[in-house]
Formats: sequence, C-alpha cells, structure tokens
Amino acid sequence: MTVRILSVSEAKRQIKSVVEQVGQGDQVYYITRYSRPRAVMLSVDHYEALLQRMRQLESELAQSGGRKYS
Repeated sequence: MTVRILSVSEAKRQIKSVVEQVGQGDQVYYITRYSRPRAVMLSVDHYEALLQRMRQLESELAQSGGRKYS
C-alpha cells in the first residue's frame, strides 16, 4: 500500500481516480489544506480492519485492568 499526499484542490480535480485507487486498496491519501494534513482517505476494508484492531486492543486493555505491559 502506498501513501500519497494531495492538496484539497488536487483531490477535487482527481476525485474519480483517487476514489478508484483507494477503493482497490492500492492507495491511502493524506489530503492537505494550506500544506497541513486535514483528512485521510482509505478503503472501507482498511478502515474496518483498523476499527476491528482498535476494539481488540481496547478489549485486551480492559481485561488487563489497564496495566501496562513490559
């Protein structure tokens, strides 16, 4: 997976291509405004995998009583 950076104006001009590449899981895009990151575009599958992993880690943390691992 490749990460690319696009300005908002570039993303607007290329939206069809960006959505297609993101949907295929080939690209992740950081969208910038005034040279500062404002948003991330990634595939639904990638997003759902991140959510699932986050829930798993939250569950593990809750089961450990919040103790830090060494």
